[in-house]
Amino acid sequence: MRRTRQLSLIQEILRNQERPISIGRLHSLAVEQIPGIAYSTVFRRVQTMLEAGDITPVEIEFRPTRYESRENRSRHHFFCRRCEEAYRLDDAPFASMDHKLPTCKVEDYHLILYGICEACLHLAPSPGSLQHTGMMDGRFGHGPSMQPA
Repeated sequence: MRRTRQLSLIQEILRNQERPISIGRLHSLAVEQIPGIAYSTVFRRVQTMLEAGDITPVEIEFRPTRYESRENRSRHHFFCRRCEEAYRLDDAPFASMDHKLPTCKVEDYHLILYGICEACLHLAPSPGSLQHTGMMDGRFGHGPSMQPA
């Protein structure tokens, strides 16, 4: 993979994130450093890094895929249904699950907990918002906010 200014910036942004981020959010952060960088450039660099194993996807149903650097990889995440942020969780509480499946070989896993984050718990729900009625939990459709974060 050829080292370019754009690639270096994208790698740096992903390494410095406290949580996995979407390509849309990654592009917004990249534009702050390189004003002319195109969304398609960020997309292509992410795909190249993904193929090389430098980053890992965090798939949350009905939401844009988020990405995190290999150094920051977590198999456990919390997804806030109000602000739609994904948070990394410490892997330690779930690390030794193999004994629960003694006749199987666990090769990989990813755990996502869904709920409301601490910051959103302190916010009053906006009147008429589907996000605050439980309609965003995937059982009733995709909800109103499908654009990249």
